[in-house]
Amino acid sequence: MQIRNDLLLFLLYGVGLYSLSIWALKVMGIQLPGIDDAYIFFVYARNFAEGHGFVYNVGGERVEGFSSFLWSLVLSGSWTILGEFGWGMMAICVGICSAYLVLGVRLYQHLLNLANQTFGEPDVGWNWITALWIGVWAMASPGFVIWSCVTLMENCLWELLLIGCVLWVLTLVPRKAVSLKVYACLGVLLGALTWCRPEGIYWCCLLLLGLGLGRFCCGRKG
Repeated sequence: MQIRNDLLLFLLYGVGLYSLSIWALKVMGIQLPGIDDAYIFFVYARNFAEGHGFVYNVGGERVEGFSSFLWSLVLSGSWTILGEFGWGMMAICVGICSAYLVLGVRLYQHLLNLANQTFGEPDVGWNWITALWIGVWAMASPGFVIWSCVTLMENCLWELLLIGCVLWVLTLVPRKAVSLKVYACLGVLLGALTWCRPEGIYWCCLLLLGLGLGRFCCGRKG
């Protein structure tokens, strides 16, 4: 039931975000998506996909002139499969943002249930009104739509990875026993976070510290 609701919500968010992204391009008078430093990513990603390495000019010096190694790899894959960085890549960004909003709903429910458990109240189930409100609230922000979907930069991936790591850590804190496999999955997520943006290193330290302190406190209460 939860998975079905997540998939339906993902589709609703996706349709809304893609429609708003097209409208934003028309309002700004831009024919194709891709704004700000996205062109730098495009050049590096295309050259890497074509076997020239991470260079801005073919045959030139190999210099890391981009801010997100992971996003460069994603764009390289897009160029290899789609052969372009336009509408198809914007659809990928919209999909990533839709997944981010779905996780946002999950995070909201998790925090609400934690608060209810603290005060002895029953857990809350799925609430479509809350889920749709979160989507409308996010889509009502032109900055969110433009910078997460239209620019074709790493913002959408960063948002998804960060909220995914936060939600994963919060679900691990109260568990009595955590398998090595679960910790390995968290390690992969945290590693991807550091590859997405340099400040991911700071967030990894903060999340690991929170996880350690949280499990220590829960262990003492238990």
